[in-house]
Amino acid sequence: LCRELGPLLVAFVVTARSATAIATEIGGMVTSHQIESYVSFGVDPIGHLAAPRFLGVTSSVFLLNLYLIQSV
Repeated sequence: LCRELGPLLVAFVVTARSATAIATEIGGMVTSHQIESYVSFGVDPIGHLAAPRFLGVTSSVFLLNLYLIQSV
């Protein structure tokens, strides 16, 4: 049962902790017009802000799943 629920629980933990923090940080950047300044300087905000966070969350979910499966 733990092996089957492990990935689901890890996804809930990452969503509750990391995804809300990322959304809050990017939302604050939008309200303070930092995203507009990235665009005005010619920097792609998706490639500079969203892609590293997506890769980090994806790798952390994968590694946490491996750790959870090994510890059971």
